[in-house]
Amino acid sequence: MQLDQLTLDDLSILKGENAVYLLLDKCHTKEGSLLLRKRLQEPYGQRDDMLRYQEAIRFWSAHGQDFKWELTNGTVMMLQQFLHSNEFADKVNDDLGLRINTFLKKIVHRESLDHISFLTEQIILLLRDGRKIQQVLEQGGSQLPDYLQQDRAALAEALQHPAVKVYDAHTEKRAMAAKIAMIHQLKRYGRNMLEKIITVISRIDVIMVMSGWAAREGWSLPEVLPQERLVLSARQLFHPLIPDAHPYDITFDRQHQLLLLTGANMSGKSTFMRTVGLCAILAHCGYPVPAQSMDISCLNALITQIQVQDDLSKGESYFYAEVLRMKQTAQRIRQQSYNLIIMDELFKGTNVHDAYDCSVAVVKGLLKKGNNLILLSTHLHELPEQLERSEGLFFRYFETLIDGEKNFKFTYRLKEGISKDRIGYALLKQEGVIDLLN
Repeated sequence: MQLDQLTLDDLSILKGENAVYLLLDKCHTKEGSLLLRKRLQEPYGQRDDMLRYQEAIRFWSAHGQDFKWELTNGTVMMLQQFLHSNEFADKVNDDLGLRINTFLKKIVHRESLDHISFLTEQIILLLRDGRKIQQVLEQGGSQLPDYLQQDRAALAEALQHPAVKVYDAHTEKRAMAAKIAMIHQLKRYGRNMLEKIITVISRIDVIMVMSGWAAREGWSLPEVLPQERLVLSARQLFHPLIPDAHPYDITFDRQHQLLLLTGANMSGKSTFMRTVGLCAILAHCGYPVPAQSMDISCLNALITQIQVQDDLSKGESYFYAEVLRMKQTAQRIRQQSYNLIIMDELFKGTNVHDAYDCSVAVVKGLLKKGNNLILLSTHLHELPEQLERSEGLFFRYFETLIDGEKNFKFTYRLKEGISKDRIGYALLKQEGVIDLLN
């Protein structure tokens, strides 16, 4: 699924104190965190890849629940630094040389001996976890998911390498000279093997994290459908960053391709739109989504327009920035179909009459393209009436309870139909603005 920077920013995927990435990242290793970040930035674009990753998560959920890490993030970082440094890179010719070297270190550099012992301990921790992961993967036998087969093969090769295999339960008790010799051998002949183990551990790290979200928070792995089905349907969908979030039920399909969303300001429209976009990204990563269930077709791109910014340096107004984003969207959907398009408050950067004319033209144009799923919100009450009978168009709104004295309360519930709620003046009065001005 193709994403651009504006879409990532609109949905707060990577940036900001409340970035989704920061919420999801429970990885034990820095390498795992980097893999997670990269996948959120570049979700899968093929259904088979999405399904393969889901199978890996299901397997780990079934067989790796009791796995406990021994290594720390510092372990992996230290070993990577060791592998890419010149430390212990010189060839040692004989055991006598090692003994002399050890004797000199005891006299002159006691801290160096401590470093060697610590380095040996970290290597052992890494290999222990590697062997534990291998044991879990071996449980899959011939039915091991495709995504994990390369990891099992890589671990088997690396852990059987002579420079790696010598690290056993008795390593800590070995003499210092023997430890130095083992580290030399590992650095010279087993470096690639150690890097393979780190790579596998990092990949499994992300799978464990995603498996944990499903088990701990009740998230579900979506049903991934062929692209031509053109479906996005979810039950009890919610945004994971919103405390006590109200869940939504929503269905897009070929008969319901464009959702026009209405409701008062602050009633929940933008949060809902961000939730749909976020869950589409998670699904295309092969990850579980915060929903009771979800069906989604493999889509080519996600395009959003939620917080477009004007550019003072270029003299561009907010409205012009909206027009440019719409132009990019039109160019994209002209080149390819099967996209998810999410746009909040169409043309709010211009006057009501211009916004109405522009919105009618854009909605009609988007409906002509077909084979796309589109979620638009609007603050124009007349727009739904003009478009009500358009094929493929359907309506939802967020409810606001307003009493006779114009007091209001948001329910954050998504309902079928069109909102006529107006709370602008009531909000001014509630905040005392009118009284202050008078």
